[in-house]
Amino acid sequence: MFEIISPMDKPIIDDIMINLIYGIIIKGIGMAIIFYQNSSTGGTDIIAKIINKFTHLDIGKALLSADFIITIFAGLTFGAKLGLYALLGVIINAYVIDNVIAGFSKKMNIMIISDKKEEINQYIIKTISRGTTLYHGDGGFSNKEKTIINTVVSRKQYIKIKHYVQNIDPDAFITVGFVHEVLGEGFNFSN
Repeated sequence: MFEIISPMDKPIIDDIMINLIYGIIIKGIGMAIIFYQNSSTGGTDIIAKIINKFTHLDIGKALLSADFIITIFAGLTFGAKLGLYALLGVIINAYVIDNVIAGFSKKMNIMIISDKKEEINQYIIKTISRGTTLYHGDGGFSNKEKTIINTVVSRKQYIKIKHYVQNIDPDAFITVGFVHEVLGEGFNFSN
């Protein structure tokens, strides 16, 4: 459609490396969105999805495997220089796809120590609709008994919790860590 409205007979920039990098990043993001929806573009990614299904290799790496063969033939047909550019593009594409897909499912593990543990715990359970685990421990410095609230949430949910905790207990102690994958109640299983 864009070609009809604004046809391009040559690249905007004559630098093949810049065209390669930006083109592959845009393509990789688009393909990651398609793969995340468990769909296909109908190209070599069908082979990649089959490899992914049976070997459990990340979809980007599976696509790298499938496209590597085509890249070898491109190098033999169009010369070593263009073949190496194609190989670089395939590697960048795999990297972008895997990282964008990982970003969609990234969750945060939050641990909160606060004197307002009951209010915070109820806020997470009732308002955020997430489960919590309560740990009981002793402060190493203060020697006081403490309750630690632990939960795994999305970034958006974390921001809400953070603002709530800061408003009701500015002295609360919060640690946050990124979680690569979460499986179980309240979270989807990966394909």
